[in-house]
Amino acid sequence: MKYLNVLIGSTVCLSLLTYCAVTKPAGILDPASPVPPTLAPAPVTALLQAHCAGCHHGTSPGGGLDLTRIVETPGGRLGFAHSLRGRQLSTYTTFATLYDRLTSTDPRRRMPPDSHLKGADLELLFLWVESALAALSPE
Repeated sequence: MKYLNVLIGSTVCLSLLTYCAVTKPAGILDPASPVPPTLAPAPVTALLQAHCAGCHHGTSPGGGLDLTRIVETPGGRLGFAHSLRGRQLSTYTTFATLYDRLTSTDPRRRMPPDSHLKGADLELLFLWVESALAALSPE
């Protein structure tokens, strides 16, 4: 049952990413909101809010990644605000970075750091990132 829920969540995520890559849904560019649900299914949004948004928000977000803001990225897609040296990074680059940080064996690079995020929660987050990378192409 756990894997069925993850599969359904990944399918929903893939659908949302495809939708957001093609359209620009109204009313999602609210910087005061918590992690926007538009780019992630509800269980992933809850994980991002609980384990990631504490550092990845505001005017100086960790690693330049603001999980509370959605912006138009290079290539016209919608994605999380993620900038490096003042330049907005592509949605693909953001998810590639998330993948790298989730799978890193280096404790200084691994995200979330010192987290209690384990088991099914970590697997769900990993599958969400992996399905996003499969749906996107490098820009």
